Amino acid sequence: MSFAYIQRLEDANSTPSTPFDDSPDRTFMESFNAADGNTSLEYMGCAELESGIVSESGRRLVAAQRLNGLQIASQTLARPTYVEPVYFVCTTKQGEETLQHWNRWASQPHPYTVEDINYFRDLESTLPAWARSETIAWWDVEEDLIWTRERKVAERILGAFIALAAQEE
Repeated sequence: MSFAYIQRLEDANSTPSTPFDDSPDRTFMESFNAADGNTSLEYMGCAELESGIVSESGRRLVAAQRLNGLQIASQTLARPTYVEPVYFVCTTKQGEETLQHWNRWASQPHPYTVEDINYFRDLESTLPAWARSETIAWWDVEEDLIWTRERKVAERILGAFIALAAQEE
């Protein structure tokens, strides 16, 4: 598990959304935003994340919700300069297996990602103010795993997947 392809999610109510007019992910994200009302994709400037991979992951998460249900799992991330809770929207299997790999990845001094994700507070603190994002959640589009620092954001995202799965029934 590499956790390399991570899409940042932002609060659609506080940050002007970048239009994805020609993106294959546009239709899925419009449906997701309608179900959630608060979350949009943050523009990453990464061709790999503009190829439809986000909507493919989203469809897999909707299917997982219909099949066995998604859940919110939590764990504590311990970095050299801070400790914080992390909330995941994931399958039961991911809660049992993937999160252990995620914690090992996230505990590295400089976890690798294709695009900067501005997640790790100790690394983010070295960024100039203009480069710090208003990201509310992170979505690994290969592992179909979403995490956030706030339980209410995880609940909102889980609610969106529940609503999308119900629409397909």
